[in-house]
Amino acid sequence: MARSDPLGRSRGKNAVWRLLAVAAVFALVSTGCSKSSSSSGTLTTVFVQKFRYHGMPSTLKSGLHQFLFQNKESLPITHEMIPVALPSGKKAQDIINDAKSKGPDSEDEWLHIGGDFGPADTGAGVVETLDLRTGRGETLVLRILSATRGARRAIVLACVMPVLLLGTSCAQAGATVQGQKIHGLYVVIAIMAAPVFIGVEGLLLWSVFRFRKRQRDEGIGPQTFGSTRALVIFFVVPAVIVATLFALGEQTLASVQKQDPAPVVTIRAEGFQWEWTFYYLNEGFFVSGKTLHVPALMVIPVDEPVKIELHSRDVIHSFFVPAFLFKRDVIPGRTNTFTFTANKIGTFPAQCAEFCGLWHSKMTFIVKVVTSTDYSAWTEQQIKAVQRISCPSHGPALSITAKDISWNTNCLAAPAGKPTSITVMNKDAGIDHNFAIYDSFSQTKKFFQTGRFQGVATRAEQLPKLPPGHYYFQCDVHGPSMSGVYIVEGK
Repeated sequence: MARSDPLGRSRGKNAVWRLLAVAAVFALVSTGCSKSSSSSGTLTTVFVQKFRYHGMPSTLKSGLHQFLFQNKESLPITHEMIPVALPSGKKAQDIINDAKSKGPDSEDEWLHIGGDFGPADTGAGVVETLDLRTGRGETLVLRILSATRGARRAIVLACVMPVLLLGTSCAQAGATVQGQKIHGLYVVIAIMAAPVFIGVEGLLLWSVFRFRKRQRDEGIGPQTFGSTRALVIFFVVPAVIVATLFALGEQTLASVQKQDPAPVVTIRAEGFQWEWTFYYLNEGFFVSGKTLHVPALMVIPVDEPVKIELHSRDVIHSFFVPAFLFKRDVIPGRTNTFTFTANKIGTFPAQCAEFCGLWHSKMTFIVKVVTSTDYSAWTEQQIKAVQRISCPSHGPALSITAKDISWNTNCLAAPAGKPTSITVMNKDAGIDHNFAIYDSFSQTKKFFQTGRFQGVATRAEQLPKLPPGHYYFQCDVHGPSMSGVYIVEGK
C-alpha cells in the first residue's frame, strides 16, 4: 500500500531527527488531459535551507516532472520531502487542522502521489521524477507542510537552556561573613569548571560533525588511537584541577568551621516534630512557633557573632538558612554547634532540610537580622512579656487540654497550701503528650511530671505542694511550643 503523509517530514538517518518540512504551495491545473498525454518536463531545483524550502514553482503543467532536491543546511541533518495531493474542494488549511487534531493518523486520509524526494544529507542532492498526470482534469493543490517551527524552537531551547540553567544555578552572595566565603569558593569552582565543560562539549560536537556518516559511506572509517601526549594531558590536567579545588575547599571549610570564642548571642535551637524553639541563653527567655500554624522567629543582631547549639527532641532534623549558604544536621543525643556573623539586615526564610515525618514541609522558621539597637529593644520586650503573664486562680482542681499540638492555655494558677489536682486531656489522636512543671524554662529543677500517653486519652494527677511563686510548665515531648506559666498564689 502506498504511504501518504500530510507533512513533509525530515528524518535523521541515525534516528536523530524526524522533521516535517515546509515550503511550497503549488497548484496543478489540468484541463482534460488524457492518460496518454505526457511531457518530458524540465529539471526543477528545490532546496531546503534554514529549515525552509525554496524554488518550488507555484504552478506546473500536467505530466512527468523531474526535481533536483538539495539539502543546503549548515548543520549535519538529513531531510526528506514527501508531497501530498489536496483533492478539489479542500483547502491546504484542512491538512493543517487535520494533522493537529489527529497527529500521524491523519496522513492515511490524504492522497499520496508518489515520488518521495530524498533522503538527502547536508550538502547533498537527489533527483526524483514526479508523475503529475491527473487524468480527470481536476485541480490538485500540492502543499508541503512543516513542523519545523517546533524543530527550530527545540534547537533554540537546546542552545538557550544551558545558559538559563547556569543563570538559575548561581548562588546568592550570602548574608553572613561565612556565607560569602562559601560563595567565593563556588565562583572559583565555576571558573575552573567552565573551560573543562566548553572543551569537552566542543570536542564532542566537533567529533559528531567531523566524523558523521556520509550518504555514500559504506565501510568503516579510519581508526586512530591515543598518544602518550594525550594520556599525559588526560591525567595531569584533571589532577591539577582536583588538587587545587581540594586545597581551596579545605581552606574555606576550616574558615567556616572556626568558632568565635566570644559570641555576643548564644541560642539553643531545639527541633522537634514539627516546630522549632530558640532559647536565648544569655537573655533568659525563649521563642517558639505554633506547630503547623505559625513558624518560629529567631531575631539576631547584625555584625555580631552568634553561636547556635542544635538539639533534637525526637528524630533527625536539619537547620538550613538558604541565604546563609549553610546547613547543619540536628541529631538526637548529640549537640552540634557553630557560629556565624550576619552582615546583611533583612528577613530570611529557613526550614528543616531533612525529611522528618508527615509535616516536614511545615517545619519552617524565620531569621530576622536587625541592628544592635533594635535587637536590644526586642529582647527587653520579650522579657517584659514573660513577666506580665498572669491569670486568676483556678482553684485546687486544674485542667488543661492538648489539641493540635498546643495547650488550650498558657497560664495555670492555684492557691498555696492546698492539695491541688490536675486533669490532662490529650485530644491529639495518635500523638504522645505529657505535662511537667519546672523551676524555669532552663529546667534546672523538675517538680512534677506525668508519663507520656497517646491521644485520645485523659490522665488525672495530684500536684505537689509548692511555695508561692511563678513556675514553668510544658509538654516534654514538644517542648516550649507547648508551655506556659504555673502560678502558686500567696496566702
